[in-house]
Amino acid sequence: THRHTLFPYTTLFRSVTDPPALDAAAGRLYLVLGDRTVHALDLAAGRERWSRRLAFSIGDVLLSPDGQRVTVVPSPFTTNGEIVLLDPATGEVRRRRSLRTGAFADAAPAPDALLVAERDTDGYLVVQALDPLQLGVRWRSAPLWLAHPSRLAVGEGLIGVTGREAEDPVAVLLDAATGRIAADRRPEGASVLSVGLAGGLVCLGSDRGLFALGPSEG
Repeated sequence: THRHTLFPYTTLFRSVTDPPALDAAAGRLYLVLGDRTVHALDLAAGRERWSRRLAFSIGDVLLSPDGQRVTVVPSPFTTNGEIVLLDPATGEVRRRRSLRTGAFADAAPAPDALLVAERDTDGYLVVQALDPLQLGVRWRSAPLWLAHPSRLAVGEGLIGVTGREAEDPVAVLLDAATGRIAADRRPEGASVLSVGLAGGLVCLGSDRGLFALGPSEG
């Protein structure tokens, strides 16, 4: 027989403002309610373990691959935004990193880093690798002139981001260890582009179809 647990605060789910993050191994679900509060739910016990209210509009709750780091990042263009590292067991704040107003674009967890994309003062996109525990900068990419950048894609030792450069769609690939530009991809005739990294391939989705390339292919 299967047991189903009904949370006593089910009606609060109507206030979920961001996609939940699931740590299946720990049986824990992280929800953002009311735009500024993170709730950790114990799925086995059917109760809330902790909640943490923050002083900015939350964009995402990011889990490290091993579930040992819970990182909260702001919504893009948020005023007074921060990157906040929380203890997954208690919700206590372990570390904070302030962000320049309106600079934050996206973030993605990697096995040994937190990857953050920000706009610099000239409007260029800069990707940074932060130490996942101290939140200090390990490397910064060269500025990328990308309008309407996509979310970061991470895998195969690369970081991918798409956008428009001089009205043309382009996918830029960065070396995940150094932040150096490894390649860019510009499928001829495409007007829409997205990027995924998996199985040793760079997968580009466009209005002309799906392209699967090796990392060194043009």
